[in-house]
This record gives sequence, C-alpha cells and structure tokens, in this order.
Amino acid sequence: MNIKGFLKITALFSAAFLFLSAEVQAEDTYDFGQSGIYEALPDEAEEMLGQLDITAENGGSELSAENLLETVWNVLAGSISKPVTMLASIAAVIILCSVIEAMNDGSSTLTGTFGTVGILACSGIICVSFSAVLESAKTAIEGFSSFLAVFIPTLAGIMAASGQTSSAALYNGTVVAATQLFSQIVSAVIFPLTSCIMGISVAGSVDPDIKINNIAETVKKLVNWGLGLLATIFTGLVSIQGFVSASADSVAMKAVKFTFSGSVPIVGGAVSDALSTVKSSMELIKSTTGSFGILALSIYALPLLVSLLLFRAAMLVSASLSDVFGTSRLTPLLKSGENAVAIITAAVMFYLLVAVVSTALILAISGGAS
Repeated sequence: MNIKGFLKITALFSAAFLFLSAEVQAEDTYDFGQSGIYEALPDEAEEMLGQLDITAENGGSELSAENLLETVWNVLAGSISKPVTMLASIAAVIILCSVIEAMNDGSSTLTGTFGTVGILACSGIICVSFSAVLESAKTAIEGFSSFLAVFIPTLAGIMAASGQTSSAALYNGTVVAATQLFSQIVSAVIFPLTSCIMGISVAGSVDPDIKINNIAETVKKLVNWGLGLLATIFTGLVSIQGFVSASADSVAMKAVKFTFSGSVPIVGGAVSDALSTVKSSMELIKSTTGSFGILALSIYALPLLVSLLLFRAAMLVSASLSDVFGTSRLTPLLKSGENAVAIITAAVMFYLLVAVVSTALILAISGGAS
C-alpha cells in the first residue's frame, strides 16, 4: 500500500472516531441498553422512580432531598398499618390472658388451658403476619435477580465500550455469579429455615417441657455471622481484583493513545484526542447508569426494609408487654418471631449490599484509574 492510500485510511479512521465522539455526546442518539434496564425494573420500583423523576439517562441527578423525604414518608405511612394491627391484636390477647389468669380461682389446669389458648391465638396472629412478610421478601429477591440479570451485563458492556475490558469482565463474571448464588442460598436455605424456626417456636411455647425456644436466637446469630463473613470475603475479593483490572485497563488505554499519537502520520494526535473524548463520554454514561442501578435497587428495597423493621419493632413491643402483664409463656414465642423477622431482614440486606457495594466499588475503582 502506498503512502497516499495509507493516509486516506487513517483519515477515515480519525473521522470515524470524531463522528462517534459527537454521537456519544448526544443524549438522544443512543441509550446503550439503558431503556432495557428501566424496563427490567419491577412495577413498584418503576412507579417510585417516576415519582422521584429518576431515569437511566440522568442517573438520579434530578433527585432532591424534598422528594426523597416525601417518598420515605409515603412508604412509612403505607407500611405502618399492618404492623400496628398485629401489635394491637397481640396486645389484646396478652391483656385478655392476663385478666383471665388474675380472675381464676387458682386452678393450675384452668391457667394452663387459658395459657395454651392464648399461645395458639397469638401464634395464629404472628404466623399470618410472618407469612406475608416472608412472601414479600421472596418477591423482592426475585425482583432483584431479574433486574440484576439485565443491569449487570448492560453496565459491563458500557464499561467495555469505554476501554475497561478487564473491569467489565470482572464485574460481569464475578458479580453475576455471586448474586445468583446468594439468591439461591437465601431462597432455598435461609427462608425455609425461618419457617422451620417459627414452627419449632410455636411447639416450644405450647409445651413448656420442650426447651427449644432459644433455637431462634442461636440461628439468628449464626446467620448474621455467616452473612457478615461472606460479605467481607466478597467485598475484599472484588476490591483486590478491581484494582488490578483497573490498572490493566489504564495501561492498555495509554498504550493505545500512544500508538495512535506516535505511529499514525498527520492525524495521529486527532485520533488520540477523539479517543479521549469518546472515553470521557462513555465514562459519563457509565456513571449515570451505575448510579441509576444503585438508586433503583435501594428504592425497590425501601418498602420491604421499612416493613420488616416495623414488624420487628411490633414484636419487640409485644414481648415487652407480655413481660409487663405477666404472660410469661407468650414472651419466648414473641421473641422467636422477632428473631425470625431479623433473619429475613439480614438476608435481604445482605443480598442488596452485595449488589450495591460491588457496583459502587467497580465504579469508584475504574473511575479513579481512568
């Protein structure tokens, strides 16, 4: 190939880069899969994000403190009725059992009968509420998994397009595998385990001779320790691999720029500048898309987490009322119910933090290394 033909090819190559940089900067030209991310959102999350005026294109830049506080207040107002209803029902059972026990003629048989009836009534109230909470948690985990199955590959594709191929491969491979694995652990192990705990706690409360009410507390501690250990190991692994891959991407990008700038005659500098422009534009798209994903996950989890915390508070208040009114047989059951809800809360928080922290780490590390 003669020099003239070579110059034509390099000129066309430079023009292509300049054209691409101009197109990337135009927000309405490409969405880079962002519309698919928004469509993958559960309906509840999509509605809440619409109220907050958050889209995949602005990445939450339009979010205001006033709108956020209003959303939190609306979630709190919509979630408080069921825990309060459960608390009122349990309190009524506690007070009734306490009054009947105070009015009986000292018959231990009558006291035991009324105590058993009170436990069964309280168990029915707790189990109905617990079933609703557990079903909501299962639905949330499924929603997380469906959203992440679209969000993670899309964000990884944007990272690869910006020249961060090693970081994209790490994020797409490690985080997808981890979220799917943890989803299976939560759905197949932790949630069924909490149901078993509730059943065992009811049996232990009905028959005081069965000393198994401390099982829930023990399991809660083991689950919290286990999830904390897994989260620490995973975060450390992603951090170490993220720094290594980000350094490799940075070196590769500098090598490409140097090659174009020094090896391509006449237009090498223009091509290198165009490449930098494209990379900067893709970095902006990556940041907004990643921020949108983090906000979407957090907003979607907010109603469930608020509901779980309110149910835990209702259980704790009920256990305190049981101690105050002297219905000691109800107290272990209520504490076991609180421990079961605490396990579900820890599982949901763990799954959410795995996705959010890994995304935030990748964005921070890859952004700092660019």
